[in-house]
Amino acid sequence: MIPTLKSLIEILNNSEEFNSFIKTNPKATPCAGFFILDFKENNFQYTIDYKIDNNIFSFNINPETKLVTEKQEELIDKSKPLNEVDLKIGTGLEELRSIVEHELVSNNIKNPLEKIIAVLQAIPENNESMWNLTCMCQGFNIIMIHINALDGKIIKFEKKSLFDFVKQK
Repeated sequence: MIPTLKSLIEILNNSEEFNSFIKTNPKATPCAGFFILDFKENNFQYTIDYKIDNNIFSFNINPETKLVTEKQEELIDKSKPLNEVDLKIGTGLEELRSIVEHELVSNNIKNPLEKIIAVLQAIPENNESMWNLTCMCQGFNIIMIHINALDGKIIKFEKKSLFDFVKQK
């Protein structure tokens, strides 16, 4: 079962690692959520990122053990600053699979969904939260979907093939 974003944030906020980080970095702001939902391999990863200047602090959250681990990275492209993302959203992590599967049916895509790579980020134009999804289906189909995280409306839907990416190289 996929946890809610709210429950992941609660685990994060109750962790010693995060509280220690926030105590020494009170100006840190959330800038992204990165989630891997691998239904084929039954492998799930949950990460919430915070930023301070050009540094990113990633907090990996294990909802079963309540274990939180921290990793620091530097922003690769400093010309594109990350906006603060609002973690209070209307469309949750646990809803993404059903939204994607509905869109697959609506777009006559019959290949089963195997994996969703979901990034919760702020839309640069209006700073609203958006789900940026890369979905992998059986048969090398890749679906790119952008969803407004507040109301669940589809902003963008694009079907590609893995071979489209191979040709570009």
